[in-house]
Parts: sequence; structure tokens; C-alpha cells
Amino acid sequence: MTREVDSIIDFVMAAKIPDIYPGYTTNGKHATDSYHERLGTPSASGPIGLAVDFDAPDNNPKALLACAELFSPISGLLFELFHTPLHYSIKNGVRVHWTIPDHVTHVHVAVKLGVFLQPHWPTPKPQELPAMPDYVDQFRWPNGDQVQVFANGDVKCYPPHVFKGSVHDVKPQDRLNFSPTTNPIAGVNPHDANNSDAGYVTWCANGDGYDFPLK
Repeated sequence: MTREVDSIIDFVMAAKIPDIYPGYTTNGKHATDSYHERLGTPSASGPIGLAVDFDAPDNNPKALLACAELFSPISGLLFELFHTPLHYSIKNGVRVHWTIPDHVTHVHVAVKLGVFLQPHWPTPKPQELPAMPDYVDQFRWPNGDQVQVFANGDVKCYPPHVFKGSVHDVKPQDRLNFSPTTNPIAGVNPHDANNSDAGYVTWCANGDGYDFPLK
């Protein structure tokens, strides 16, 4: 490993997230230009590697998501952060609205040469998924049909309309910052209150909107 990778590991281990441990550093199936294989600042264990993958037993989803969310306050220092369930990625210090589909079972973190994370930097505590109310918002069409939306992204529509898709079915690049823990669904509105075939829009706590049709 390198001093850069050592610092990433120390940063995560200092948070004491249950079940999280460092996995691949310079081994594994990585692209030829991967930061796993880049030269870094040599440490006692070697000069190769600017990236590390964090794992959890049985791919514990809560532990992995908590690990990924640790980096939110210092995202500008990272070169890469990939964890598909996070619904966004970090590339060259910038949050981007896309994810890599095959990064579900681990959290990939990389920094540039000479970037060293500090374990004592403030990090958020791992969050439990909040208890969801029956629904966070609803509306009725003029004919009495009802749409309910839930903070975790689920939507229920009552006959004769059938809901087509959910926030979880939206392509990752279109989900923007949706997260049940940090940016939950906050409301729902019809596109046209007088036309029950026009569909509706759900919107998140930060104002991001998602359009859905009815069929």
C-alpha cells in the first residue's frame, strides 16, 4: 500500500463502523488505468496504490452505505468515490449524478498522489434508516382516485390507475441526490389536477423532482 491508502483506511477505521474492513488495494479485477495500480507515496508496505475498496460481511448494506456517507464532508479531497446505493459518485472532487452499477458490494475510494486524509476530521455518525410514516403526502384526482408517496421512494396508486415505476426504478443518473436517509421524498403533485392521465411528480426534500406517468 501507500501512505495515501493508509490514510484512507485510518480515516474509515477511526469512525468505528461495525463490520467495515479494508479489502482490495492493489489486487482484484480493476481497469488497467485504475487508481488501485497508480504509484503513490511509498509506505512500509509498498509504493503502489491510490485506492482502496471497503467491504463488509455478507455485503451488509447499512454498513457499506454508512462507510460511503462518511466521505460527504470531505468529498472535495477525493478523486473517486463509488458505491451504487449512494445514488451519486465523486469524481475529481465533484459530486456527479451517476453511479457505477457493479459497485454494490463494496465502497471504492481513491485520492490523488500527495492527498492524505486525517482520522480526526469530523465525520457523521452512521445513520439508521428512519422510521417511515404511513405516507408523507397524497393527492386525489377529481374522480376520487388516490396517489400516496412515501419518504423511502415508494408510491401507491389506487385503481383504476396503476403506478408505473418508482424512484428506485429510475436510472441512477436520473436519481440526482435521492437518499432515504439524507434527502427523502417530501411530496407529490399532479401534473394536471384536472387530467388523471397526465401523471404526477414526486419531489425530494432538496427540491429535486421526478416525473412519473400513469398507465
